[in-house]
Amino acid sequence: MSPLSNIDGKTIIKFIESLGYRFVRQRGSHMRYKHSNGIKITIHVQGKKVIKPGKLKGLLNDMNISSQKFFSYLKQ
Repeated sequence: MSPLSNIDGKTIIKFIESLGYRFVRQRGSHMRYKHSNGIKITIHVQGKKVIKPGKLKGLLNDMNISSQKFFSYLKQ
């Protein structure tokens, strides 16, 4: 099982907000966040539902964040 296989939406939101992203808008379960450097990301979050590893990896790539930085956040 991949280490990215059991991450829920609320954990992702806390991580994104800790990086300085701010909530801009929401439409249904799609939440839009924006960083001061101009990077915009959209997350499909359904509460405690687990995010698939491929989608999580793509999200981290969009934010230019390494998986190791994400794992160090989870260990805190």
